[in-house]
Amino acid sequence: MVFVPSISTFYISQKLGGGSFDLIGDTIERQFQNAITYHTGAAVSLVMMILILISMAIMNRFSDGKEDMVI
Repeated sequence: MVFVPSISTFYISQKLGGGSFDLIGDTIERQFQNAITYHTGAAVSLVMMILILISMAIMNRFSDGKEDMVI
């Protein structure tokens, strides 16, 4: 259940990048492929996770709590 979505995510990011520019996921993946730079990949992943958590906290802070459901 996890294998197919994770592999497709890497495939989609490589196709979107097209070799002309790197996405964050491609950069992190490259860091983990090299045995010397595991710590760099982990640090970039941690920073991205912290940024996402901060963004979610800001969104929750400024939302009014009333979500309109559109069906």
